[in-house]
Amino acid sequence: MKMKTRFDIKILSALWIIFMFACAILAFKSSLVPNTKAYYDPVVIYKELTQLSTGHREEAPSIALDNNGNLHIVWIGNDTANLYYMMVDRYGNILINETCLDPNVNASSGHVRRASIGVDSNNNVHIVFHAQNIYTPWPNYANYTTLDHQEVVYLKIDPYLDDMDGSAADYAAITVIPETIISTEDSSKSRAANLAVDHEDNVHVVWFDNYTWSTEGELHYLVMDGNGGIVVPEKNITAGFYVDVDWGEPEIVVDSHNDAHVFFVTENWTGSTYNYRDIWYTMIDGATGNVLINNTQLTNSSGTCKHSRPFIDIDSEDNIHIAWHNSTKRPETEILYMKISPYLDDRSGDSADPATIKVVEETLISQDDGTQSFLANIAVDKHNMAHIVWINCFLDSWDFTDIYYALVNSTGSMIIPETRITHMNGTLNFQEWFWSSNRNPEIAVVDGRIFIVDMARDLNTNYYDVWMTIAFVDKIAPSTSIHYSAYSSMGKDWLSNTSAISLFAYDEESGVDVTYFRIDGGSWQTYTGSFNLAAYTQGSHEIEYYSIDNFGNEEEIKSKTVYLDNTPPTIETPTRTPSGDVDQDVLVKVFANVTDTGSGVNNNLVLLSYTFDNGTTWSDTKMSYNSTSELFEATIPKQLDGTWVKFKVSASDNIGNTAVNDNNGQYYGYLVIPEFSSTLILAAFLMLSSAIVMFIKRKKNIS
Repeated sequence: MKMKTRFDIKILSALWIIFMFACAILAFKSSLVPNTKAYYDPVVIYKELTQLSTGHREEAPSIALDNNGNLHIVWIGNDTANLYYMMVDRYGNILINETCLDPNVNASSGHVRRASIGVDSNNNVHIVFHAQNIYTPWPNYANYTTLDHQEVVYLKIDPYLDDMDGSAADYAAITVIPETIISTEDSSKSRAANLAVDHEDNVHVVWFDNYTWSTEGELHYLVMDGNGGIVVPEKNITAGFYVDVDWGEPEIVVDSHNDAHVFFVTENWTGSTYNYRDIWYTMIDGATGNVLINNTQLTNSSGTCKHSRPFIDIDSEDNIHIAWHNSTKRPETEILYMKISPYLDDRSGDSADPATIKVVEETLISQDDGTQSFLANIAVDKHNMAHIVWINCFLDSWDFTDIYYALVNSTGSMIIPETRITHMNGTLNFQEWFWSSNRNPEIAVVDGRIFIVDMARDLNTNYYDVWMTIAFVDKIAPSTSIHYSAYSSMGKDWLSNTSAISLFAYDEESGVDVTYFRIDGGSWQTYTGSFNLAAYTQGSHEIEYYSIDNFGNEEEIKSKTVYLDNTPPTIETPTRTPSGDVDQDVLVKVFANVTDTGSGVNNNLVLLSYTFDNGTTWSDTKMSYNSTSELFEATIPKQLDGTWVKFKVSASDNIGNTAVNDNNGQYYGYLVIPEFSSTLILAAFLMLSSAIVMFIKRKKNIS
């Protein structure tokens, strides 16, 4: 029994040693890397799904952000009879409430279809749509005229003419250019128009012309200036394809050179429909309307699949990001993504080689899970990351739909996989007709905020309205910079032991949570304010630092090596010429060897100080550096005889450390003595000569 007790004690002692050793390791590890939050939701709902419209017969919203981060929304209302507008700020607060831009007591269905919106640099809103009926006269809109065929209509509004107090605007007060037909009125349908505003505020518009279904379709294009004047007249840029407009409108973006990029879907080029669909691309010179890249097939269905409804956006490097759905395994459909770089082509007017301009090949975005994923849309942020939203349909029922989201980085890698944004559980139905054009969820991104606007049907009331939610995503780490005042020389930053060192961290999305720093590999410290190196010795010191934002994105550790100078210059015992006592009216030159092993001697602050009245008053003169002798030198002016001159030398280095050599308080000095005149010298010479003569004579007499 006694032996067993001793054995148990030994076991417990061993376990205790192991435990303490483990704690020591953990403590050491925690000193190297500070604790961070363990988990962050990749997508946070900033504003819950909110109903915007009140007409209950609404559809097809289109959105765009302005320079202030405010969101502009237009949609079709009143059974396609009217165009509605709303403006919200970046937080989702309503600035201009639901406003009908074309009220008409005799409103007629078919007046507005498939609106598209863009914002220029002055925050004017440009809108195009196609119409069967035109309202007249402006501004009363009391009548309407039925056109022979659908035509493209343009209008321009300036929402900032309103007081933006949250109420509806006066449509006439904010309208700059009223509804105007811009397509050629002929025997062909002009429909499914989309626009893009370039960097010179010109408006590029593209649309389908002709029936495109039963006859060969055409793509028409024109450019207007910001006042509606024609820059490039209407041109047919592509012809001979067949498509049902519901499978994809012509989409357009403009690049930094103000050239236009157009994407469209063909059923094929033979007139036989419903067999397959592919996505095609063309590039247009925005100044002339000439084709730079002719029709280029980006997908290859091989007659077995149907690529539909491509939506696009362009990044800061003129790469174009594309998202669409593919019904290869219908009824299951999936979301795909691709990125192209048109400037890799020679842009000589012929078709591009798809393999040359594709920088990210077709990539599956949605999960291949047996559900229907369709109606994708895409927005590219200023970090060139692609935000993609789409609709998922569950349980083989149109009544169970929700909005999903994914994030792709600038290299095409998925960094936030398929994420469910809404949880309607059969209460709202988003886009129940997935083949219907312009019913995709709209998306816009500013500083991590993701605006998603969509039409949905309330399954209890059967009302169709426009809804909005705002999500928040942050996958960008903070950026931390270091600031101090230093003397820089030969690639080295020299600081004093009192120099303030500050860290500035910035995160424009979720904000900075914490900043850490350490010195010379020591323990990490939480940054709370400026610090210095007063506790450190002279020489080099490495400062490491990084920050973490409120979404847990951790910045890579940065480092900066600085050099601490705690030591003032060395001033050796000065010398002078002449040495010893000095005759009056003689200039005295003082020499000093001044050196500094740190930041170096400040050549402008080596001073010779001298006094003629035993220190009551001092005069300072700058000592000049002689590169030949490698000494500093200065001159003390002439003084009268009897003057006792005292002097000292002071010097500073380049960060302000100062030294004084004053001979331990005794100072260096010399006495000014009288100077003999030429008369006295002559008299003394004559006296000496006489004495010599007398001495010689006396010696002769003796001999």
